[in-house]
Amino acid sequence: GALSVDATQEQIQQISDFGLNFGILFQLRDDLLDSENTEMAQALLPVYYDKAWHTLEGFPPSEIIEALRDLTVFCAERESPTAFHRLTTSNLRFPCDPTYLYRNDMEG
Repeated sequence: GALSVDATQEQIQQISDFGLNFGILFQLRDDLLDSENTEMAQALLPVYYDKAWHTLEGFPPSEIIEALRDLTVFCAERESPTAFHRLTTSNLRFPCDPTYLYRNDMEG
């Protein structure tokens, strides 16, 4: 999405960092739910939650940023390994257009 709307290198790096940190957060929570590596996962979960959350601070407020924050909280607090299967685009509060974030940032 970022490349298709000519996002700046900084924006591309920010969204890439968010994706990496969110993915690690997801895996740590999954490990806790599966009772694997619990000590390490419990120690690292808040670290990657904060990293994912703070990466979004580089973007102006928008519906998609709020949705990504909601998704980050949901990921960190989910109580079931299958919780994401029940999450659909109709549950999210932003248009399902991968360029939405960048177009809003570039226009605003």
